[in-house]
Amino acid sequence: MGARESVVKVGRWVFGPEWRPGKYLPGYLLIAACAFGLEVIGVTTGAYTYAPSPFKVLGVPLDIMALWTVVGALSWWVSTRRGLLAGVLTGVLVDLLLLEPLAYHLRWWWWTSDFTPHLGMFGTVGNIIAWTAMTLLSVVVLTRNDRLAVAEGERMGSFVSRALVLIPLGKL
Repeated sequence: MGARESVVKVGRWVFGPEWRPGKYLPGYLLIAACAFGLEVIGVTTGAYTYAPSPFKVLGVPLDIMALWTVVGALSWWVSTRRGLLAGVLTGVLVDLLLLEPLAYHLRWWWWTSDFTPHLGMFGTVGNIIAWTAMTLLSVVVLTRNDRLAVAEGERMGSFVSRALVLIPLGKL
């Protein structure tokens, strides 16, 4: 069994028999792009600083987008089984109870501004608001990606092309 077959087997075991590689790629790319924009705003306004990393673009380590995407995918997965509120809370709680304390103790990033009240090693109130918005966006994007992929015969890119047109119009 090759690597691709192993990935497909694990993916179908975790997500169900209709899962296939790349099905959610357009949604993941959109989430990563939104996360990157949010991170650039946070770094350039001085809200927080990241530890030195060889893979930074505009002050943001590239692995942060992967982190946002994984937590967003987890939120979506929980939402498909337990509902929207449970999915959004999953992402917020993963950050609040796992990522922020780890970052605080391991110095992956640190909060440098008082735009919103600090919560000690749990980040800031603004961070909770950002995570709530991003996990909600992730759930909505991946849910729509799933529906569009099924409705349109799973043509890759159809969701991203529509999203780039509909988001500025407020119709996504």
